[in-house]
Amino acid sequence: MASRATPELDCNVDKCMEREVEINHYPQMVRWRVTEKDATLHITQRTGCALTLRGQFVAEGKEGARGQRKLYMLITGNDHASVLEAESEFRRMLSEAAAVEIRKR
Repeated sequence: MASRATPELDCNVDKCMEREVEINHYPQMVRWRVTEKDATLHITQRTGCALTLRGQFVAEGKEGARGQRKLYMLITGNDHASVLEAESEFRRMLSEAAAVEIRKR
């Protein structure tokens, strides 16, 4: 479950916490900025959580293949507080990256 720049998590069904943040609807440059290695590494080092990009991009107005999930970031950690902190930081980065893209238009 851990991505290339994530710590080994001691997760089992009873104590592992996961959150998902859908990013499919954000512009490509925003998705790229928040999923690049430096961005996810920053969150991982700060919180100890693993961030893993999952799903498949589905263009607006299109339907994905049956059973296919839209693009999202899976945040996994050993405790509730760290996962919520990682999610908050990830959402902040999304907002900032989206604001930069809006100003460019």
